[in-house]
Amino acid sequence: VLNERYDQFVAKNGYLFDKMNLRAFRSDPDCPLVFSLEMYDEDTQSGVKADIFTRRTVNHRELPKKADNPKDALLISMGETGHVSLPLMAKLLRWKQAAVAKALVEQKLAFKDPVTGDWMEADEYLSGHIRNKLAAAGEAGKGYEANVAALQEVLPKPLGPGEIHVRLGAPWIPTSVVEQFIIDTMALSKDRDGKYPVGVQYEATGSVWSLVSSMNLEWVGSRDLREVKWGTQYRSFFELITAGLNQQPPTVTYTVDGKVVVNKTRTLEAREKYEAIKDRFKAWAYEDESRTELLVTTYNSMFNQIVPRKWNGSHLVLHGLSDAYVAYQHQLNAIWRILVSGNTLLAHVVGAGKSLTMMSASMELRRLGKAVKPVHAVPNHMLLQYTAEFLRAYPNAKVLMADKESLTGDKRREFAARVATGDWDAVVMTHSSFERL
Repeated sequence: VLNERYDQFVAKNGYLFDKMNLRAFRSDPDCPLVFSLEMYDEDTQSGVKADIFTRRTVNHRELPKKADNPKDALLISMGETGHVSLPLMAKLLRWKQAAVAKALVEQKLAFKDPVTGDWMEADEYLSGHIRNKLAAAGEAGKGYEANVAALQEVLPKPLGPGEIHVRLGAPWIPTSVVEQFIIDTMALSKDRDGKYPVGVQYEATGSVWSLVSSMNLEWVGSRDLREVKWGTQYRSFFELITAGLNQQPPTVTYTVDGKVVVNKTRTLEAREKYEAIKDRFKAWAYEDESRTELLVTTYNSMFNQIVPRKWNGSHLVLHGLSDAYVAYQHQLNAIWRILVSGNTLLAHVVGAGKSLTMMSASMELRRLGKAVKPVHAVPNHMLLQYTAEFLRAYPNAKVLMADKESLTGDKRREFAARVATGDWDAVVMTHSSFERL
């Protein structure tokens, strides 16, 4: 009957997506469901019947009642609940929860986080800030030996001096190292109290380095080192190293008739010394073995500890998806990332299936209780096509569509009421409508 009605309509009125039909149906709140019956090609100006005309597109997918091994049970748990559920896995395997937990760790499928106490899939636990997790597992003591061993296996290889660029002013370099550089370069001696005349401070909030001293820096150290070898008469070593720490090339100026003028010759001299100090710091940093070890350890502990997570969504079932659609592996991986990470950029090429990825992720977020009424903001010209495609992919979904007219005047209240009172699986609107909302 549906085939006959569609053929009769097209023969009399043209394709559903023809302009006249669009105007006639657009005000109907169920128009996306009607337009989901047709796949329209704007290039050829022709439509093709959707799969529902020729095949069954909706089937009920039942949760497996048993699993043969812990890995299968884990995949079912992740697909159904979005996390590691020991009770569900124990039920599927017909094991005790303690046995399931032991098998997960032994097979390196999942680990218990000593900080939160939650079970985490191996892909999640063995990624991110590995050194921090390793320290936490080590402090947790007995019962977390397997965590420590697994984390050590994925710990990034430490970088050596030749792989770490030491730059004057880099925020990760300890202030003690910069202080020692100043002491060595200026050949400074301790005072009667056993202290050096110059200290270094770093303010992390504003990323500002500064020198501190109990005396005037113009008299610290020998003049030959301060203003000849490592500085000039107009920019001393201390002024230049402060500039270098803050990445501010020096400029020497003078005032003529109330106007500030740059002295090019003196500025060039100051900048030559400025670059010489920075070059000297690079060489000096690794001249001492203990200092080299400190710098390498500091850098590796701060930056060389992150392991990117490899997202694998092969366990996803995608409840409600039409049998006419089959998600590719990269789509499943992207859906799983959206479900877990909270924010995701789908930087996929045209034709990679980003729309289905977003639709499926939206439906899974709602099924798992991570979203109530997901909103899809799409370009103005794609509103109807996107909504129709949504209903072709998920025929049983309740989708509310809002165009630019849905949020004007009294229609705004009507739309807000429909959103609030309806049990919508998704709300689709244009970018401009979303901004107005």
